[in-house]
Amino acid sequence: MSDYILHGYAALFNVRGDARTGCTLPYYVQPGAFRLSAATTPLIFAHDRGLQYASTGRKTLALWQDARGLAFEARLPMNNHSAGLIAGVRDGCYDQCSVEFQNEVSHFATIEGERVKVIESALVGEISVCPEGACNATAVWLGNVLHDDLPHRMRPLARDWAKGWAAGNAPAAVNDLLENRPGICGPRGGANNGKRDRRGGHGLSATVNRAAPQQF
Repeated sequence: MSDYILHGYAALFNVRGDARTGCTLPYYVQPGAFRLSAATTPLIFAHDRGLQYASTGRKTLALWQDARGLAFEARLPMNNHSAGLIAGVRDGCYDQCSVEFQNEVSHFATIEGERVKVIESALVGEISVCPEGACNATAVWLGNVLHDDLPHRMRPLARDWAKGWAAGNAPAAVNDLLENRPGICGPRGGANNGKRDRRGGHGLSATVNRAAPQQF
């Protein structure tokens, strides 16, 4: 079952993102900026709403914010449609994320000599797994991979992700997501010592040149 679970950070706070569709300036997201009250937020591939894998409305996608950014866990259906995405994440072809901002509140500022947009508040319209996101520091990884086996850049993210989940940062509305799922993989030697874990954007990604997996 854990082969079909994705973990990740779809957005990072106070980390520069590239210019995106609808905005010619780089951007930053303020801590706690996301309003997680959208009726339903889907997890999709490359901003293609036809390639949807999970959603908050179906309680197969959990979203929460911590000090690092917008974290998520997604449960994908066990079928060939999902297998293509899983294979791409496993191989590192699809290792970043992008978020669609909705009802955005923002202001302009100069940071490190550069004119940027600062996102103060926004709804999460969608989370997209993609080869290259507007913020290349975002990450997505398989839920059954030990932190020590992840690429070096993802290990600190995975550790913070696990702390946030264990602390119950996921909103109460999705506390029953994967109620009977295995424990999360953490440092080598065990996921969570046998204890059950508690439950509690970015703009459009750069142009995707790689084709979607054949299973799509």
